[in-house]
Amino acid sequence: MIRPLLAHTLCFSFLEGLHEVGADDGEAAEEGEAAVKGGSLTAFEKACDNAVLKTAAGARQVPFGVEVALGYLIAKEAEWTAVRIVMAGRLAGLSADAIRERLRDAYV
Repeated sequence: MIRPLLAHTLCFSFLEGLHEVGADDGEAAEEGEAAVKGGSLTAFEKACDNAVLKTAAGARQVPFGVEVALGYLIAKEAEWTAVRIVMAGRLAGLSADAIRERLRDAYV
């Protein structure tokens, strides 16, 4: 009982934060609502990661400030996440299409 309530609260507080910074394109909200109703948590996590990367991509437009360093750290974390997804997928014997489906957007 507590775990679904906690997950529900965390999902919606995260989505509210994305909405405040203008990174919510609706996909994360839809996946969050589906995850709360028993849907795929992997799809929700992917949508959240993509929203964070979208927000971090805007940091490249700030010439001075902490945003550049944070954007760099978020990009590095995204790269390591991609490596981890590919390696875990290969070790599990997943097809290339299944692995590609799980990868997040790239920080470009």
